[in-house]
Amino acid sequence: MIGLLATDYLLAKAYRKINLADPFKNFETVPVKPFTLLKLSGGNSYAVKLVNGERFDIRLLKSRKSFFNMKTSGDTLDIHFSVANQRYQLPEQCVTGLIITVPQISKIKLSGVNVDIRLSNKKDTLWIEQDKNSNTRLRGLNIKTLYLTGNAESVFDCVEGNRADIIHLELSDHASIRMKEFSFRKLMPDVKEEASVVMFKKSLQAFDTANNKTDSIVGRP
Repeated sequence: MIGLLATDYLLAKAYRKINLADPFKNFETVPVKPFTLLKLSGGNSYAVKLVNGERFDIRLLKSRKSFFNMKTSGDTLDIHFSVANQRYQLPEQCVTGLIITVPQISKIKLSGVNVDIRLSNKKDTLWIEQDKNSNTRLRGLNIKTLYLTGNAESVFDCVEGNRADIIHLELSDHASIRMKEFSFRKLMPDVKEEASVVMFKKSLQAFDTANNKTDSIVGRP
């Protein structure tokens, strides 16, 4: 009985130390070295957030620890979740399972994942490739030259505050992009195999303001 009471006391004491307002209380930090290429695969039932910060950092939801695998090779970080949801889920139905912070990054390769990318640091070039039903939200990008490649029913959702001088867009095999808010000067699309580009009014208005030339959208229709 004394042992049980002591255990209850220690558990209660530890619980009182938890800051319930801390958004990271259910996450743990995973040590990581600097990288320029990020590969993410699996785990589409949990959202991954990629954000800017002063240093490279990874926070992993504790409940996903047993499914998480990470390895590095040179300047490449490869993260794989061993269990993925077999049914497609809308992004808003997914809990954030991984938060990756980067000062800078050059290339992102996604396969079967659900990602929210918020990169506000100005960059010259950024490559994003995705397949296997990946769903990627883009927010606050500020890029001179952006390369977006999608296939296998993957989706780019350009949500808010995105800017680029030139966008090289390659979509195939039912992939799509929804350009809700994207200011750009030139769009170079290569769209085939029932892929689609949906341009919203706000992006068209920003495009007209930046550049009124009809030849600024060039390439395959």
